Amino acid sequence: MTTAKKLLALVLALVLCLGILAGCDKKPVETKPAESGSAGNAGTAKLNTDIYPIDFDGTVKIVTGKADADKADNWVRWEEWTGVDAEWVTVSEEQTPLLFLDESQMPDMFFQAWGLSVPQINEYGQGGMLINFMDYLDKMPNLKAVYEGDSMIFDAVKDANGDVYTLPYICDTLTMCSNLFYVRTDMTTAAGWETLPKTTEEFLTMCEDLQNYYKDVPGYVPMVCNGAASIAYNGAYSNFFFPAFGELMRSDITTNASWDKIEVGFATEQFKNYLIFMNKLYTEGYMDPECFVADGAVGKAKLIEASTTMNPYATYLEPKNFASGKMEFQTFPPLSSQYNSEVRWANPNHYLAGTYMISAKTKNLDACLAFLDACYSTEENPLDDAGTVWGISLWVGQKDVDYTINKEEGSFKYLDHEGYDSPTNWLHVAGSGSACYLLWPYYEASGSGQEKKALGTRDILMPHGVDVFYTTLLTLSQEEQDIYNDAWTDINNYVTEMNAAFITGQQDINTQWDTYLAKLNDMGLQDVINVYQAALDRYNAK
Repeated sequence: MTTAKKLLALVLALVLCLGILAGCDKKPVETKPAESGSAGNAGTAKLNTDIYPIDFDGTVKIVTGKADADKADNWVRWEEWTGVDAEWVTVSEEQTPLLFLDESQMPDMFFQAWGLSVPQINEYGQGGMLINFMDYLDKMPNLKAVYEGDSMIFDAVKDANGDVYTLPYICDTLTMCSNLFYVRTDMTTAAGWETLPKTTEEFLTMCEDLQNYYKDVPGYVPMVCNGAASIAYNGAYSNFFFPAFGELMRSDITTNASWDKIEVGFATEQFKNYLIFMNKLYTEGYMDPECFVADGAVGKAKLIEASTTMNPYATYLEPKNFASGKMEFQTFPPLSSQYNSEVRWANPNHYLAGTYMISAKTKNLDACLAFLDACYSTEENPLDDAGTVWGISLWVGQKDVDYTINKEEGSFKYLDHEGYDSPTNWLHVAGSGSACYLLWPYYEASGSGQEKKALGTRDILMPHGVDVFYTTLLTLSQEEQDIYNDAWTDINNYVTEMNAAFITGQQDINTQWDTYLAKLNDMGLQDVINVYQAALDRYNAK
């Protein structure tokens, strides 16, 4: 906020205090909630242009985890667009939970206040410190319309009673996916692979051909990691290759295809076959032997200098990294195997937990509700008459001012901004981080790695997409959570250890697999399965 705004806020705060001392109640701001109906449809009785900017003469205090939030252009403009003047306070991840220990430090709202888990937030909410958004849906017409269109949106954030103390982060963009694997097609073509492999067996053959073709390149390996997390049992490699070996799409706690039975991917024959494949890649020298210890910078450098061909992360590549001056890389198509002839790719989880909360002590409740509800506004029901501002504006800015849309191509393009070398540099200053409601079907027509990722997701992966039930949508009771907590840390550590041992060959998978499964059961894996099955049964019974 500007100095003038801060002085004005101080004066208003003093006036408010005097009013309270005099026994006068401050009249709450009255937003104009829309009548029932989808806020995203043209037939809505009440439009956002009838509501925003609201008539609000106070200031709300917002705690955020983003540094210099008061300088983020999109957030500053959000105040103007919604009519809600804000005082932004940046708090570290470690400091955020401490605010709940001293009510005098509590803000009106939390907006992207990292450091709070959903169970922790729900505990504070149940203790009366946060509002339950389910009690105020009639005052949040945009959020209500989203909920009426898709009742799953609250599943990632609600507590066991169905109460919601933090708003969901709903994301559906072409660049949100992480289960990707990239390949430099200039290198595969040079090695004789005009068409990329379709099976895991062909993939091994291609790796052999790449290794032979580039044998004179110092330090060459066909594939590398984007840091050690890539090779974890639930990391990038597993997310991409594991579905080729059986029915399941994920190697952690998941469900069967009909979503009615809990399965644990890392305790299945499918995972064993995946590990045998990964061990082959490792022992044949097709995979960087430093994968389990190297950081992402190593893999990035090798892909740029063409001393590797494949990496789970490649959007940093530029035309200058290729001899042709063109971006000759793409997302790798999903594979099949002798165990599963169906080519599948796991659609991402669109329902995530955001940390957008309102204090139960706020005296500016309606203004806070209006501020957050605007985040769920849509392109069909914008905040302004010109149709240039809606929820996505927190991320990409204002249409026709910060970017343009080409609906025929399905693309958008950032506009240059005075004083910045590139739109990307401007975004680092302007961007508020992801909005609450990120529905963005357009790809960035920039010639960048992000464009390659978006088009690869849309054209190569999504045609093979399979909807997956993500267990983050399940709510455990406190007793179930305790059972899970007692067992999971040791189980997770053991699976992580054995995943590495099986891939590197330190443990023989054929002779040690039964021992591995037995130890998992001894560590309480069945108890974990039981609590998740109970939660899944409750979910499906709704």
